[in-house]
Amino acid sequence: MRKNGFTLAEVLITLGIIGVVAALAMPSLIQRHREKEMVTRLKKAYSVLSAAYMNAVFENGYAGDWYSVSTYTAENARITFEMFKPYLNIAKDCGTAKGCFVPDNKRDNYRMLDGSTDSSSGKGNIDYGVPYSIMLNDGMSVAFWSYGTSAFSYGPGALSAVRGVVTVDVNSGRKGPNQWGIDTFTFFLTDKGAFVPGGAAEITRADSKFPDSCSVAKNTAAACAAWVIFNENQDYLHCDDLSWDGKTKCKD
Repeated sequence: MRKNGFTLAEVLITLGIIGVVAALAMPSLIQRHREKEMVTRLKKAYSVLSAAYMNAVFENGYAGDWYSVSTYTAENARITFEMFKPYLNIAKDCGTAKGCFVPDNKRDNYRMLDGSTDSSSGKGNIDYGVPYSIMLNDGMSVAFWSYGTSAFSYGPGALSAVRGVVTVDVNSGRKGPNQWGIDTFTFFLTDKGAFVPGGAAEITRADSKFPDSCSVAKNTAAACAAWVIFNENQDYLHCDDLSWDGKTKCKD
């Protein structure tokens, strides 16, 4: 009479099948977990920095009144930082020297969505102009720029007068991957006190619009921040047909 149960061979075969399935699924699960972590970190950065900007404007007036010269200069970057400083928990102040973004003391080795070297200010470029950079207590790296008395239009309303740019690496470059649109993002300082994430639906400027400037296919990532914050995903890494007025996530 046959006894109920599994033979050793059957158990080993079953475990082998489970192992294969797990091996196939694990990379995707890890990727999604990392993306959720980046979403959480970027939302925190947005909350902290937008609150700091709001307080800076409340105490010092609109950004257009902060400066005396135009264009990207070290002094304009410093002034921007000084306005934010009272409202941030700062662990390291690198000023206009390098060292707050990656361990090897270089800010210019950030990569694009396809892994290639960042070589265009329209795609990111942390060393564009003369930024003032810091590291926050939670490990985020932040760089400040300003157009000074000049202003550029990125869209209607408050976006018609953008005074400066803030770049954030949400995990300081010490954990990687140091890529635009994955752990590194851009925000805009408007003259009227709005702190606007790159790629916001209202932005009309070509080099800062979503999805054109947040695309693996086009290898651009200067306009990913707003998508991550408001849609809480990085699905632009997985499909190329997303839009603010249409599809907001890839199919599972």
